[in-house]
Amino acid sequence: MVYNSTNFLLLCVCLLASCSGGDKPPPGLDGAASNDLTVMQEKQDSFSAQRLFRGSDYSVLFRSAVDNNFDKDKVLTNEAKTHQKNFIAQSYLEFLIQSKIKITESEVSNYYTKTLKQYKRQEREAVILLFSIPHLSTATTLATDLKKNISKSSINGIGKHIKAHAPRRELISESALKDRFKPVFFSGKNKQLVLGPTKTRTGYNVITIIKTFEKGTTKDLIYVQDEIQQKLLQSKRFVIKKTLMDSLRSIYPAPTIN
Repeated sequence: MVYNSTNFLLLCVCLLASCSGGDKPPPGLDGAASNDLTVMQEKQDSFSAQRLFRGSDYSVLFRSAVDNNFDKDKVLTNEAKTHQKNFIAQSYLEFLIQSKIKITESEVSNYYTKTLKQYKRQEREAVILLFSIPHLSTATTLATDLKKNISKSSINGIGKHIKAHAPRRELISESALKDRFKPVFFSGKNKQLVLGPTKTRTGYNVITIIKTFEKGTTKDLIYVQDEIQQKLLQSKRFVIKKTLMDSLRSIYPAPTIN
């Protein structure tokens, strides 16, 4: 059995039209309730789709389509060829760009110097080390030892814990903190440098406040270098892509459409 692509598309349109008629909310529901029901239905539809298309389901559907000669439909085969051609072309272009693009440290540094005024802090920030520890006894020992070493300004003492527990280094903005924590993070000379242990779903957290920054101060390069690198990459990508395409068009002129 060979499917007629025109009839098949008409059938899809009819099905979509019949489904769209049931989208109106029942009488008596206000806008908010209607929106809630719509969101719930979308989540259910998404979940149903995920359950349908898992694992080998695509393979099952494809085998059935082949058995019924659905893969011979000219519209579908032409569209599949176009997608394949575009995918290969886009992947090749990305490969060429990546082989030519390069950002040096000096470029990042120069961009930072020229745009220094852009990196003024709009609010207070704190640099922390976040230790995630599975057991309370270990977390308690860690917190106690960190407090001792910080009070003694012992870098080596903190370093051994960094090596042993591999904490995450994070930059926390004041707006991201709950009000009750803000005085702890930004209380000047009396700030508490070690917090915790506090219970989490997977264990316990111990936080070490490394440094705080006031609003209006300039961010050091280390805190904005990733952002600068992305800006430079985007700028270079545009130039490299244009140069590549101009060169390729001269070698492979676009086919003439009669």
